[in-house]
Amino acid sequence: MTIRRPIGVTSASGRTGSEVVSALLERCAPVVALTRHPISGSCEWRRFDWNDPATHHDALAGLATLYVSTPARVDPAEVEAVLSTARSAGVERVVHLSAVGAEEMERLPHARIERAIEASAGASLVVRANWFFENFTHPPLSTWIERDGALVSCAGDAAVSIIGSHDVARALAAALLDDDRVGRLELTGPRAERLSDVAAWIGRTIHRRVRLVTLDPEQFVGKLIADGVPAPVVPILTQMFAQVGSASSARVTDAVEQLTGFPPAAVEYLCGTYTTAPATG
Repeated sequence: MTIRRPIGVTSASGRTGSEVVSALLERCAPVVALTRHPISGSCEWRRFDWNDPATHHDALAGLATLYVSTPARVDPAEVEAVLSTARSAGVERVVHLSAVGAEEMERLPHARIERAIEASAGASLVVRANWFFENFTHPPLSTWIERDGALVSCAGDAAVSIIGSHDVARALAAALLDDDRVGRLELTGPRAERLSDVAAWIGRTIHRRVRLVTLDPEQFVGKLIADGVPAPVVPILTQMFAQVGSASSARVTDAVEQLTGFPPAAVEYLCGTYTTAPATG
């Protein structure tokens, strides 16, 4: 019997990373959670900090596969250093969570990280996910929805193939366990839906009218600043939200069903489960 070496999951205490860990454990896969702070659960955890090279080698030792999900402000050079350490520690395959339209967002590091991973030694898979439904349940969007009854967009009434984080995590778990899957794939919801429809569906769930409010990028920046979003994060968020209006955001793929055997949840269903994320900090 062959014993599979563990899969290391970076950002394991984050929104997507924690769901990837859970999805892998559901499949009885050996998992090592890589995070700056201890986490409770059914798997081993190791201290890992993107900005602290002293934590890298011991955290990556003995892993077969590394799942890479980085905070928006991580320098691609830091990722390259981690990849080098990972290869020297025996990691054979890297799976990276990126974003649909990565090449269109120069303020975000996704495209540069994709290139670094694809240029590194060993097998790699880049998984581009489309707009997460959970962006609506977390600030700043959730604040505007709950406080003002407004789904605020700087991309007009764009059509977007929104996907839920649970479907992303299940698809990633399947991809992480398929050692032969390399290259690139895109994860999307089953249909592209207009933001005005998303606003109306969320409104029905929270029992109040939610309207789509469209701003130009400059007005959007002003709204972010007025709501206390840290200055370095403002241009990153603005570009993320503006990218929703691009043609790439309306694309639909069947990658989730190919990987998991089940289609992703429709956004109308996700809107019916809308709950504002609890405050942190």
